[in-house]
Amino acid sequence: YQEANRAFYRLTVLPLAARVTAKLADWIGQHSGERFELKPDLDQVPALAAERDAQWARVSGAGFLTEAEKRVLLGLPALGAAEDE
Repeated sequence: YQEANRAFYRLTVLPLAARVTAKLADWIGQHSGERFELKPDLDQVPALAAERDAQWARVSGAGFLTEAEKRVLLGLPALGAAEDE
């Protein structure tokens, strides 16, 4: 059941959400004169929690990566250069 639920989100819900948010961003951009990028927050999808936990575990355990590289892989914002050391 869990695998079917993840597949439903990955193959149906997320592609639809991506199309809708892209069109909405284009519409907002046309009316505001600025470029917008909207995308769904995958961290808020409970069906994908197991995948997210596994990714965090893999990245956290990768001792050969710097903290900055780990943040990029996890989609987190960069920290100041002094904090990377």
